[in-house]
Amino acid sequence: MEYRYILALGSNLGNRAENLKFATAGLKKHGIVLKESGSVDTVPLEHHEFETKNDPYYLNSAIDFHSHLSPNELYDVILHLENSLDRDRSRRWLPRALDIDILLMARHKYSEFTKNEALVWSKNELFIPHLELVNRLFLRDLLLKLYIDSKCLLAHGVEFKIIAD
Repeated sequence: MEYRYILALGSNLGNRAENLKFATAGLKKHGIVLKESGSVDTVPLEHHEFETKNDPYYLNSAIDFHSHLSPNELYDVILHLENSLDRDRSRRWLPRALDIDILLMARHKYSEFTKNEALVWSKNELFIPHLELVNRLFLRDLLLKLYIDSKCLLAHGVEFKIIAD
């Protein structure tokens, strides 16, 4: 089976741009990158339990990715890539050289991410659509850079207004 994924990539340790390139190159071994959003600097998210406000800024991007990998297989690839850059998993919300999240998925590369065509996945630690998609505005902005329209985001509970420059 073929799948289309929207992945978010982030890094706030080391050479952030090179870390994102490493991730994209690693993913390309398992599929095709249909489009990249470009990257943006983002402030670390604040968390009530962990001190994060002094963490380094993230460099974030998103990719539209086509692959024959199932969500679980892709998740294994993601874990391998993150661990290749010494991802510390001793607790959540730590700075990291690489973070990759699966935001959305659909049946094949020509699917749209509308309510009718998007797939939902929930198994072990993996939830698609990403559980925090609606709470992270920088993800919305990256999705818009990938050409995903408001109907798609509204189908996943992301409400927003497009503001002209």
